[in-house]
Amino acid sequence: MAEERRLVEISDYSKFIQFLSENPVVIMKAHATWCGPCKTIQPFFEEKVNELPTGVSVVYVDVDKASTISRKYRIRSVPCMISFFKGQPYDVVKGANGGEIFKFFEKVKKRIGA
Repeated sequence: MAEERRLVEISDYSKFIQFLSENPVVIMKAHATWCGPCKTIQPFFEEKVNELPTGVSVVYVDVDKASTISRKYRIRSVPCMISFFKGQPYDVVKGANGGEIFKFFEKVKKRIGA
């Protein structure tokens, strides 16, 4: 059976840490329901995620519901994307700049050899 991509929404810090420990490559997208730029980039974000191997997991974090996660990773503005490899944060992109988001995904691809 082919490996499937895991897409989840998490607000609890302990569940977030557990998710990171269970998934070697994770992209976290921090967002807020009121954030216009978060909604604007979502189709582009999904397009770039779909270009990654299926073993890459994605976790969505609503900063208004996940204050501990937001504090731990110093998320002060949304949208914000962070790549995690074996539980450790690596690359970060903040804002809705398509070029910067593209570079972020290229770094992820390079890091995983895709």
